Amino acid sequence: MASQANLKSNFRIIVASATAHFGFALILFFIPVINDSGVRVYPLGEPAYLDYAYYLILPRDVWAGFSQPFDIPSYATWRSYPGPVLPILIELTNYRINRDLLALIFMFLGFALSSMWGLFLVKCGAPLFFQMLVVAFPLLLYYTHIVSTDLLFATITSAFFTMYCRTGNHHQHDLRWLVTLAVLASLTRPNGIVFLPLILIWCNYHLSNVNLRLFWAFIVVALSLYFSLYYLPYYLEHQVNSSNTHYWGFFPEQFWSGLFSDFPEALSKLLSISFLFFSKLLHAFGVRPSYAGLDDWLILARAIPGIFVLVGVVIWALKANLKERYFLLFFLLPVFLGASQERYTLGIVPFALFWFWQGTSFLFSNRQDR
Repeated sequence: MASQANLKSNFRIIVASATAHFGFALILFFIPVINDSGVRVYPLGEPAYLDYAYYLILPRDVWAGFSQPFDIPSYATWRSYPGPVLPILIELTNYRINRDLLALIFMFLGFALSSMWGLFLVKCGAPLFFQMLVVAFPLLLYYTHIVSTDLLFATITSAFFTMYCRTGNHHQHDLRWLVTLAVLASLTRPNGIVFLPLILIWCNYHLSNVNLRLFWAFIVVALSLYFSLYYLPYYLEHQVNSSNTHYWGFFPEQFWSGLFSDFPEALSKLLSISFLFFSKLLHAFGVRPSYAGLDDWLILARAIPGIFVLVGVVIWALKANLKERYFLLFFLLPVFLGASQERYTLGIVPFALFWFWQGTSFLFSNRQDR
């Protein structure tokens, strides 16, 4: 009977995910949805990714980018290269000419990811509300129809965290997957680098052999150094762009200088910088105004689920074990170092909602069922 109930729950998740994705695609066809870059988002339509042009590089340029970190003396002439995963996919699917194949791949990937998220919460025993919220999570539905690194990175993030938290006696198998996913994340976008030091933390928990720890430490440090050099020109450009990103009408430089002229300088800076980091946290989960005059209903559709995720992240930081807190710390680090948007945190949505459920169930029933 239990097996039959599980099959029924799993089937319900798959149907709900398919319904949500199909329904959202119909909405995009009939209701114009304009994104923050002023482009209409709809299935198989014009690329609606603000940085799309940046990823239109040829395969030979990708390989040139790979060799650049080895040419330290020519640092002054280095150019900024994107992560090569998306450019390679664009070339392999001929997306410049015919957008159907890659767009359909993204639509299937979005459906598969939301289904996996829902099945995760079913396995955890989460209430139906959270299961349905995660399979029809507005940001995931939205980014399913934008060919960008966002959906790719979210998928890798979810897979990495699942392996990172897995228990059992299959450590070598898990380690191989963690390294593969960390490298793939680093090849997708710059903030994927944060997964590499997390491998060392995982090794500290699961590898007792000192020689093995030292071996993997060498591998991780070498990979971290390589990708840091690869993305260094991008990071410097990104920092300039980040300084031009405002939060509630104020720019980062103004926060660092202090917003409260009536307060003592030290107190003004302390409060202002704290407010900056709090603002970045809100922006990281979609609780923010639009930069391009989005309709109010779109802003609410982004912000309301984001509040659930944000509260879940806070509970995660307070209640999770130390290993999972390390993951959260490293994962959110790029948000605080640069510009902050909800697309950067999409991959942790189901886990944050899990912790929201755990936190609220603990508050109302004085019971944790983890």
